[in-house]
Amino acid sequence: MAEGEQTRRGRSTPAVLYTWAGAIVALFALSALLSFIAVQTLSSTGDRIQMSTGPVLISTQGLVASIAEADAANTAVFLSGIDGGDEDVSQRRLYESAVARAPEQIEDISSGIGDNELTHDALKDVAQQLTAYAGVVEQARLSNANGLPGATGLLTDSLDLSGGANGMLANANEVTERTRNQFNDDVNAGRASVLIAVVALAATLLVLVIAQARLKKLTHRRISLGLVAASMCVLILGSWIGAAAVLRANDLSQATDEGFGDIAIAAQLQTAAFEYKTAETNAIIEEDASQLPDASIIDDIEIQLTTLANSADSQRERAQADAVRTRWQSYLETSNTIAGDVRSGNFDDARSLVAGEGNQRFTGFNTTAEALVLANQDQFNGSVANATARLNQLSFAAILLPLIGAVAAWLGYRPRINEYY
Repeated sequence: MAEGEQTRRGRSTPAVLYTWAGAIVALFALSALLSFIAVQTLSSTGDRIQMSTGPVLISTQGLVASIAEADAANTAVFLSGIDGGDEDVSQRRLYESAVARAPEQIEDISSGIGDNELTHDALKDVAQQLTAYAGVVEQARLSNANGLPGATGLLTDSLDLSGGANGMLANANEVTERTRNQFNDDVNAGRASVLIAVVALAATLLVLVIAQARLKKLTHRRISLGLVAASMCVLILGSWIGAAAVLRANDLSQATDEGFGDIAIAAQLQTAAFEYKTAETNAIIEEDASQLPDASIIDDIEIQLTTLANSADSQRERAQADAVRTRWQSYLETSNTIAGDVRSGNFDDARSLVAGEGNQRFTGFNTTAEALVLANQDQFNGSVANATARLNQLSFAAILLPLIGAVAAWLGYRPRINEYY
């Protein structure tokens, strides 16, 4: 009886070994699938950030700057041409350049939005308003040149189309907000799939450790080199995926905080400054001091300037932030003089200052803010490119390493199984 039991146990050992080997191969197949899905999720969202979401964010901020530049230049042209005066040719060219640039930026944004209908609708509104804006500006210009009534009303209409509550800037900011939400979703995408893949690999490693101990007990051999090689494949892949996910997250965090963060601050700053200048222009056109910019706008701009300075983490960025502040303060000095003229009823002097020195200084501020955006755009793109590079060859490794591991595990069991035949 004892001999029969020993025979049955001996005959059952290969079946046990086959079961363990098959289970480990199945675990490797599952780990390969989950790892590949995780890497592909990270890669696809990284590609979307690099090719779509990121460029849309940057282009939208450029569109905001173009709208502000066009409106400031148009105001200067209009005021310089009042009462038969000669239009400011340089400002006219600046306006034309900004208006010509905006449709190209809209096209770039549209091509990168994808299938987000609400964002497309907001961008479509910007495009339609831009066409209407250009038409109203020309009507105001011709009416102004010919001394026709209603010219100032048309200029007010153009200001409402650009910076009103439902104007181009408002819709452009909606595009920015929706795109930033998509960017945040893309940054966070893949975390769950990476966690699942790492857990699956950890479970596979645990099974391999148990299998090594079980095999030793069954066959009285110290170690299986095949199972050791399989374990190394799991460790390498798990460490690679984990490190790539962490480093990618750090790169995208840097792109968000140090790249786009400054770009967004600059855009908010330009929008607030544009709101300030629009109120100033309306006060002059309507000859109504009550429409002068509210002090809260200046406070908001000061907050943005301080935030921009505090976020600077290099000498270059600090110098750019200081330059933006200096340009704004230069414009504000002229604006305070303009406000004084409006309050005292010296509207001719106010118009002259706005059309000349005031507009030049505002354009200088806007240009400096744009330069800061371009500099941070390079930093943003560089960080996103680094994040994408973290995944190089990982999709291939997610299949190859589990395959090698499965083969190694099977080969580790095969000699022990053959001993029973």
